[in-house]
Amino acid sequence: MIRLPSLSKNEQSRPGLGLAIARAGKKAAHKTHLRPAGFAITSGAREWLVWDWEEAALEPLALAGPGGMGTAPRRPLGAAGLGAAPGGAIPVWGCHTAAAAPSWHRPECPVALQGLPVPASSWLRLDRQHERAQLPPPGLPKPFLPEDSAIPHSSLWPLHLCVVGSSAQGVILLRLDRLRQAGWGQMWKLTATRELLTLPATSLADQDIFNAVIKEHPGLVQPLPCVWNVQLSDHTLAERCYSEASDLKVIHWNSPKKLRVKNKHVEYFRNLYLTFLEYDGNLLRRELFGCPSPPPPGTEQLQRALAQLDEEDACFEFRQQQLTVHRVHISFLPHEPLPPRPHDVTLVAQLSMDRLQMLEALCRHWPGPMSLALYLTDAEAQQFLRFVEASAVLSARQDVAYHVVYREGPLYPVNELRNVALAQALTPYVFLSDIDFLPAYSLYDYLRASIEQLKLDSERKVALVVPAFETLHYRFSFPSSKADLLALLDSGSLYTFRYHEWPRGHAPTDYARWREAQTPYRVQWAADYEPYVVVPRDCPRYDPRFVGFGWNKVAHIVELDAQVRACLAASGFNLNASRPRELTTPQRGKHAIRQYC
Repeated sequence: MIRLPSLSKNEQSRPGLGLAIARAGKKAAHKTHLRPAGFAITSGAREWLVWDWEEAALEPLALAGPGGMGTAPRRPLGAAGLGAAPGGAIPVWGCHTAAAAPSWHRPECPVALQGLPVPASSWLRLDRQHERAQLPPPGLPKPFLPEDSAIPHSSLWPLHLCVVGSSAQGVILLRLDRLRQAGWGQMWKLTATRELLTLPATSLADQDIFNAVIKEHPGLVQPLPCVWNVQLSDHTLAERCYSEASDLKVIHWNSPKKLRVKNKHVEYFRNLYLTFLEYDGNLLRRELFGCPSPPPPGTEQLQRALAQLDEEDACFEFRQQQLTVHRVHISFLPHEPLPPRPHDVTLVAQLSMDRLQMLEALCRHWPGPMSLALYLTDAEAQQFLRFVEASAVLSARQDVAYHVVYREGPLYPVNELRNVALAQALTPYVFLSDIDFLPAYSLYDYLRASIEQLKLDSERKVALVVPAFETLHYRFSFPSSKADLLALLDSGSLYTFRYHEWPRGHAPTDYARWREAQTPYRVQWAADYEPYVVVPRDCPRYDPRFVGFGWNKVAHIVELDAQVRACLAASGFNLNASRPRELTTPQRGKHAIRQYC
């Protein structure tokens, strides 16, 4: 539990304390992901982070609002976001960002306490039993704007965010029972309907509704000092709000650009921000505050299955991994692919942090869409983000979808990763490859032409096998054609894949026949065969029980063989050009125990 730094021990022991830090924004939402020890609510492009809950009967933050009106962003929060609260008068803490508001009209401003008048000090000390506390000191700072700012008032609602006389809903303590008694459900609807007669839309959705209601019912509000919603921006005058960083209660952080603002305490803010970025997100899966609610579906069955595992069993780690439910972040980075064409193919692969260096080369070799699953810790996810941003090759590609599966446990869930990437492919066909392989420069175009030529889009169930090769050299010239590859093969610079370790894995490919082939030919399945194939997107999924290295593709190919017939691509090829994979954490290496389990 993280305490408010400026409170005394006596103050910290009082109920009802909380602290919220928020960061969101439509474009930047993928770039920074705060994971403090608390509760997170995400809706569309905005994110709420609520942490340091001290009450045992709190309910999650629900901002009052119409769920989006006019052209405003839709907010699926229900009619007024004020559902039944356990125990009646429940203080609800939260912090949300005004991503839609331009920085020039988001200065330092007091935040508002929404609800019927509730006594509160500058840190909202609330005694729930007796409902008494100290009132905030007199002389609260007024909202203000930089002197050189010019606000187009005609384009804003009468009480827009931080316009003089308005309130910013950055931090809200909601007395839900009193709001219900005051008829909040009808109050906001009547106000919004009346305002929309003259204004076509709300640019800030729920904030505009709150401000309009506050204008009509000022008795609902108890203002707070600006230290409860300090904006980080070059256009704000933070020095008028606080003198020491220890005075701050809430930092309004809704953009990565705020790492570079000109603020006297920017280094302190930066360190705090980066600390939260690398928090282990699994902390949020634990019960950090008491909230009476039924367990998620399947929780009891999962717990019983875990309890039945024998820790002395040699296969304990493998069986435990099979029961693990990983956190998954689909489309970790912006993904704007072109509409899929009838014979289009998506390259599907999975990787961990030790294979990031393969991404640039893969993008150069495969100009088509890709769906990649990455197995990363929270800290590694931020490193990956910086890696992509620093790469001109990767940052220029909008048709590559990156899906982060957050690491948990010592074993590499290879087939679960493959299933995540496969499920997110958008094209009719997928090329099931591995991250260590670089396809021939012409393979993408060749596969699309072959799919059309073989009429794979008809009722014919065919898997197109792409022959695999490897090199043991760190530096070599990548073959530009099949003829170049055969020359390197004859000179000993290339080998058929795993020729020295596991020749049975690709023996049915019949490389001798492939040398002379001009058109695709039928391939007969054999035991231990594990080729790289192009199949329809709705192909069978991988068996997620396979973790680590070994047998994971073999089992999948056996299932494929029962449903489709395999043909070999006569001109395409896939080349393993990476250095030998080391055993890293999570474990990948091949051990006898893996085959046994």
